Amino acid sequence: MIKRLILLLILLPSMMYGQEESVMYTFDDCDGTDIGTLNATADVQGNPDCGCGVIGDALVMDGNNDRVNVPDTARMLFEDDYTVSFYFQSSNVSNTTDIFSFRTSCDVDSTLSIKYIPVSNSIRVEIAENFNNIIDLASPLRDNACWHHVTLTKFNLIYSLYIDGVLQDEVLAGRRVPFGRNAKIWIGNSPCLAFTEDRIIGKVDELEIRNTALSLNEVAASYVMPDRVITRDTTIFFGNTIQIETGPTCASSIQWNPDGDLDDATIADPTVTGTRSETYVVAFNDNNCVATDSVRVNVVDPNALQCEDLLLPKAFSPNQDNLNDIYRISNVFIIQDLISFEVFNRWGERVFITVNKDTGWDGSYNGQEVNPGMYIYKVKYTCENQEFVKLDNFTVLR
Repeated sequence: MIKRLILLLILLPSMMYGQEESVMYTFDDCDGTDIGTLNATADVQGNPDCGCGVIGDALVMDGNNDRVNVPDTARMLFEDDYTVSFYFQSSNVSNTTDIFSFRTSCDVDSTLSIKYIPVSNSIRVEIAENFNNIIDLASPLRDNACWHHVTLTKFNLIYSLYIDGVLQDEVLAGRRVPFGRNAKIWIGNSPCLAFTEDRIIGKVDELEIRNTALSLNEVAASYVMPDRVITRDTTIFFGNTIQIETGPTCASSIQWNPDGDLDDATIADPTVTGTRSETYVVAFNDNNCVATDSVRVNVVDPNALQCEDLLLPKAFSPNQDNLNDIYRISNVFIIQDLISFEVFNRWGERVFITVNKDTGWDGSYNGQEVNPGMYIYKVKYTCENQEFVKLDNFTVLR
């Protein structure tokens, strides 16, 4: 409940402009209660089991009779801009898998489908008005994950696909794709399945449809990072401790490696007592699906550090996934006074400056994301009453 309240607070700014409407199905207790604005209770058909979800419960679909019909009143959410998002965990291993559909019949007129492709471990989105107006979006999924978060947005004529909070594909359409007045919204019950296609076998959770397009930052903030390490790579002094934080999990067993400096290698959020620098890898075993992630903890002896040993990463990825999103000085404790920390692009143009040693760069310049590639940092600082300059290059990844 607390995490849901936090999520609502994050998304509140987007709800303050215009008349936003939405349906939101948490599937807690395996029912179709809508906690959005439309109060449109979904029809949960068949007899899906109630399983552990990303937050609370999730529907466990059998691929046969289990399906969810979103009421027709939700069709109005697709009249202009919109967002569709959900988490899923699939047990399908070969055939293309139907997850979400919004269509009338088995043709290409006014359709929206979101499908999982097991052989390539990827998501494909098809939005079609007719044979002359088809929009295709696709993205691979992480191989080391069990839960996947899919978000589709339409803003004006821009159609965007996000996976796990990160933008993966985007199309600028020539014109919008309208949907039929009799189109039905389904989870696991598309009216058009090919011979080599199946309905989803696995879990579905947190389905939301709204009549606004979430921004890149809002999509990133809505991702709760199941089976992921939230703590970013960090540096601590020898002998100090840090607790590693992870996202929600349904794992029946957890194992961290190596485990020498951990207080308990079988819990989600262990405490590290730093005796040596390590990359800790965690495995979440969830019903025979194993998700893995890692975090680097650098351990330094303050007595052994030299003033010249200023540490900055060789790369960072400011993609709003809450992982390595800020470029900053790793061992600020050797700095007596920071004179300046500057970042320059390849043409020598300064794109960032700060005099606060705890402030980092978010990968933007004048409010716009910078292009990926090589950049230069220059740090002027004092240590033990002497002035030092550190100059080197690093890479921005997108």
